[in-house]
Amino acid sequence: MPFGIQNATIVTLDNITYIANSTSIPEFMVRLNETAFNGILYFVLLSVFYIILYLVLQNREDQILTNLMYAGAATTIASMFVRVIEISVHGVTKALITDYLLWIFPLITIGLAAILWITKDD
Repeated sequence: MPFGIQNATIVTLDNITYIANSTSIPEFMVRLNETAFNGILYFVLLSVFYIILYLVLQNREDQILTNLMYAGAATTIASMFVRVIEISVHGVTKALITDYLLWIFPLITIGLAAILWITKDD
């Protein structure tokens, strides 16, 4: 069984040249996402946003599940905005985040809302 980092992008001069030869900022964003991060850069950024937003809410009021749900709802809205952004690179239209990564935050939010609804006090 292999141990260590799997499916890592090997840094080669061809990869660096491909990213650096971008003609615009949006093209650079798409090339960096695809070449260096295998398409998960914006998902990782949204996950960091989720964690930071949760920590900010947690400092304001100490309610773990409620704050996780609110942070998930805000991240869901942000992920839908990121999904709408499509960039055309040499005639090929590509989205910043894929559909299967888009649905992770709404499912987390729905699950937390269900837990809160089940455990609420009447």
